[in-house]
Amino acid sequence: MRKPVIAALLAGLYAFPPAFAETEVDPAVLKAAEPLAGVYIFARNPEDNVTCLLYLEGKPDYTTMRAWVQAGCETQIFWMSDFSGWMPLEAGGVRLFGAELTPLMDFKPGKDGVLTTVSENDGKTYTLKRAPWVKD
Repeated sequence: MRKPVIAALLAGLYAFPPAFAETEVDPAVLKAAEPLAGVYIFARNPEDNVTCLLYLEGKPDYTTMRAWVQAGCETQIFWMSDFSGWMPLEAGGVRLFGAELTPLMDFKPGKDGVLTTVSENDGKTYTLKRAPWVKD
């Protein structure tokens, strides 16, 4: 049941091509990424009402894990145009990467399984919450 839902979501998503050399992802990283992979609602400050879908895939893409973002998201959140992949962090966190492996944000687990971070650039709170309509 999960594959048709993800396939439908991918129709409105696209990937940013990586801008770095091809290498292999460590098998331990692949194992740590598995429970974190899935479709998330990416949101900036709740009062801003800015959201988009982010699909963190459990497959490697060069030196990071493959990721997809909803088309048009970069017009709402400018730095998403630089987004190229993700990696799991200790304790269930997620790091988003930009071009040439530039770390963009580190999300830490918070209440109710929501991953949160505060941006050093704009001081706003960003969250990653699993899309409730997608069941693993």
